[in-house]
Amino acid sequence: MITQFEQYLLAEKRYSPHTVKAYKTDLLQFVDFLCYTADNFNPSEVTQLLVRGWVVHLVKSGVAPRSVNRKIATLSTFFRYLRRIGVMTLNPAACIIHPKTPKRLPAFLNIEAVERIPPGPISAVPGRARPSDLPYGRSPRLDQDSVEFAE
Repeated sequence: MITQFEQYLLAEKRYSPHTVKAYKTDLLQFVDFLCYTADNFNPSEVTQLLVRGWVVHLVKSGVAPRSVNRKIATLSTFFRYLRRIGVMTLNPAACIIHPKTPKRLPAFLNIEAVERIPPGPISAVPGRARPSDLPYGRSPRLDQDSVEFAE
């Protein structure tokens, strides 16, 4: 079942090999948590309580919230695939609440870094200023009356 899921991710979903490897690892960790092996794993026995228990176990083990969210996404995708091929009727990972991920603060330049920036307009082409780099009112403007349109 897991091998067919891998093939589905590669061929139909066109996921990168690295993503498929991460999904397989996550899925095998879940199977291991349930005390199964990949050979004797029966996905129809999985309930929402078991999935939630695994998520709680991961959080208490210190797994980063971003990683826990990826693991939940893995299970959700796996069970969605099983529903698609008719093996399951419900997705036990569908209603699992994802842990909050901490917001990163933006990085700012310190005073020394700002002072190292050369003065003058920043241009895409060195030595040439774009009209948007010029102060307001200094860039060339066209008005409709000065443009001749071909008929």
